[in-house]
Amino acid sequence: MKIYDSANFSNLPGELQGLFAAGAEESFFNLPEWYDIVARHGLEPGWTPRLYASNEASLIGCVAQGERGVEVRGCCNMYTIDHSVLAASAAGVRQLFAEIAREKPLPDGVLLPGLDPDDSRFAAALAGLKQAGFLARPYFCWGTWYETTAGQDFNAYLAARPSALKNTWRRKLPALEKSSRIAFRTSGDVERFVLDYEDVYRRSWKTPEPFPEFLPALMRMAAHKGALRFGVLEADGNPVAVQFWIVWKKRAIIYKLAYDDKLRAFSPGTLLTFHMIRHVLEYDRPDEINFGRGDDNYKKLFMSARRERWGIQAVNPRTVRGFSRSVRLVAGMARDRLLKRRPPANAAESR
Repeated sequence: MKIYDSANFSNLPGELQGLFAAGAEESFFNLPEWYDIVARHGLEPGWTPRLYASNEASLIGCVAQGERGVEVRGCCNMYTIDHSVLAASAAGVRQLFAEIAREKPLPDGVLLPGLDPDDSRFAAALAGLKQAGFLARPYFCWGTWYETTAGQDFNAYLAARPSALKNTWRRKLPALEKSSRIAFRTSGDVERFVLDYEDVYRRSWKTPEPFPEFLPALMRMAAHKGALRFGVLEADGNPVAVQFWIVWKKRAIIYKLAYDDKLRAFSPGTLLTFHMIRHVLEYDRPDEINFGRGDDNYKKLFMSARRERWGIQAVNPRTVRGFSRSVRLVAGMARDRLLKRRPPANAAESR
């Protein structure tokens, strides 16, 4: 195993190019450019990006070292939709995590959020940590609501929506048109969209972003990669609702949205969502549209299916800090068994 501290994701070692290229076929969030933005703009103070790599597997993580010991976690933050271990084989993943757990100085804990529990790499990472003597527990991270849209046009999508949602769209659009001169914009300069997004966000109900440079950098990167889709709803020439989508490898993600809270009565977010869905179905023809992470009730109106992302929490009982935390982890595992909280059976097995 090789370790790259403060990894430069803009200039990765040549031997890792194949793993990242294969990972990018699975998810936008496996791109080295994504991890570059997380590393530069999206980590809490005290955390440093680190790349663990072997010939068959790679973990893009971050590490905190200090008086509290050594902590390792996936290079994720609140903006991560899914996280993966890049690997050519499950056996390579198991070996990699066994080596990470034995690296000196010994880590007190490992936290891997946002993984696919149905992927064999999940079970392999769990097994590798246990092989190295760690106590490891799968835990639920978040749900994602999605709609399969392969071969589907907007009329078919709309027909499958609940009556209440369709009625909202049909009533609120004419009402807003009567009150204002409206326009939908789905193209133009990315810098103008960044300004529009930030303007509307300030007038929305949302709290300030914890990493203010993160989203503008991500929008620019997505535009460079051809993955940015955006929508702006204007009323009398002023932006009142904005949406930032990521479209990658036939999957469309409704990533971030905001609207002017003063126009809440006209449901501008719903109006823009329908307009963007129509636009993306016609322009990109994705196999899936999803609402990213979170089980907000409104997402169930637009999407009819749900999947889960799980994580792995592991502690090292051989270190002082790890031992004290292992008591809480064992208690959590007991609660999981009592409440029957577990990922799919294949993921929970430790082969």
